[in-house]
Amino acid sequence: MKKLTNNKGASFVDVASAERELNMNFPHQLKEFLLLQNGGYSRPSYVFKRYILDQEEQLMSIDQFLSIEEIKASYVNMLDIGEFKGNIAFVQNMGASVVSIGIEEENFGKIFVYDGDFGLTEQANSLEEFLEQLQKDTEIYL
Repeated sequence: MKKLTNNKGASFVDVASAERELNMNFPHQLKEFLLLQNGGYSRPSYVFKRYILDQEEQLMSIDQFLSIEEIKASYVNMLDIGEFKGNIAFVQNMGASVVSIGIEEENFGKIFVYDGDFGLTEQANSLEEFLEQLQKDTEIYL
């Protein structure tokens, strides 16, 4: 798994504590990702292609990878969004979109993109596959 921020990784204790506090098990790849880098802004900036509805391509920029504390806060805030149930956000995009990972049996470890316009759409079968989709942004977003 590649490191995308300059942030230090979380500790095993921090990850286990968050799982206990939220009463869930994080997918293994999310744990691995948090142990490598606990949140932070991606520099260089990264983008990925999202395919929506009729296969229309949309380029999305990653603003920030969420830390464990930010993941916990966003999970509580997103509980009211019915279609987001069973997911936990780990990336904040430019605008109001988030990238999440499935935490329930039927979607465990799959990656989704959520925004108010298109709802929740599946992006990748795993965190590793999603990270492979990332491309360095040719424009600088500061």
